[in-house]
Amino acid sequence: TAIITAACNDIHNDKSNKTVSLYYQSTDSLNNSNLTFAEDVIRKLDKNVSKDSNVFYLNQCLKGKLAISKNDTEEINKARSILKDFLTRNSDRHNELLDVIRVEYNSIEGLYWIKYVGNADSMFYYFQKAYKLAKKSKAIPTSTEINTITNLAEAYKQTGRYDQAVIYYMEAAKKARTEKLN
Repeated sequence: TAIITAACNDIHNDKSNKTVSLYYQSTDSLNNSNLTFAEDVIRKLDKNVSKDSNVFYLNQCLKGKLAISKNDTEEINKARSILKDFLTRNSDRHNELLDVIRVEYNSIEGLYWIKYVGNADSMFYYFQKAYKLAKKSKAIPTSTEINTITNLAEAYKQTGRYDQAVIYYMEAAKKARTEKLN
């Protein structure tokens, strides 16, 4: 609820806090391979969100994640460029929604660098940055934090560093178990 409140305070022209809620529902749908739901949400957000709001950029994160799921490099690069420009312009601003956008952007970058460029060093850089940001911010939803931890575990696994992978997989499992109990 804190993230929705922050978004509502930040959004001047958006109609309701349902837009932020839709974002989180759609990221969950992507995790469950339900691309259609995410596509519908993107269309709704494109119609209803002011282009100068943080939710617009949160929607760019969703577009980037969907593009990765669909292997659409043109859309991935478009989202990456828009997000990088926005975060550069707002590097000195801090609020809960910007923290979420930063974590999501770094996760998208990490996925891009390993999946499309094959650069493990850049993958680690971005996944570790996303992990550190997610750990510091109270605004990051548990599902996003779990995904961030799992991305880092996968990075270690892909590079043969299985001892480190196990540590992060265990951390993600513990976080998921704690969330399930709550």
